[in-house]
Amino acid sequence: MFIWSQLCSAGTFQGSVGRDVCDACPQGSANDAEGSGTCAPCVPGTFASDAGLTRCESCEPGTYQYVTGKASCVDCPAGTQNPLAASDDASACVACPAGTHSGVKSTECVTCPAETFSASENAAVCEECPMNSSPADGKTRCACDPGHVETASTGQSSSFTCEPCAPGWFAEAPDSKFCDLCGGDGYAAKNGTDAVSFFLFTYLRITTMGN
Repeated sequence: MFIWSQLCSAGTFQGSVGRDVCDACPQGSANDAEGSGTCAPCVPGTFASDAGLTRCESCEPGTYQYVTGKASCVDCPAGTQNPLAASDDASACVACPAGTHSGVKSTECVTCPAETFSASENAAVCEECPMNSSPADGKTRCACDPGHVETASTGQSSSFTCEPCAPGWFAEAPDSKFCDLCGGDGYAAKNGTDAVSFFLFTYLRITTMGN
């Protein structure tokens, strides 16, 4: 009696004797050879999302997979980055440094937008600086603007406040810890005066007195 047989195509297998039908490699496995009796599970760092594949795909940047035989990869969490493909461990998702942020499945950390900051690692979003303050030290904190001084906290949280110097006082530089008393012929005519305003007022007063 003549028995006709045909090799299973790549992406399929047949592990039993006497069957005339080949089965597709299940998700999480693949083979690239004809006549296979088994399918190879995808190694860590790779995946096979569909049945009947001839090869496993590498995990995309921003993802990883540490388990053998999986149909998908795991997204790196927000606040981390992973620029590499075929990552096989969660440690490939590296924490974003302070002053930056990232979303889920990110390949890079992004510098905080204007007027925002992040004080610690792993930031998913950046916080807005309080009124009368601006980002400082690589957008890792906020510092009070000239003419203002900090009244609470350490500048590493949006809960702190910056109050304007009282009339007659000024703060020359950003991030000033206290206001200075105007001396000599100088005076500050309004709250929140900085050094430029202070010397401008001085010049105007002296000029006025000389006329």
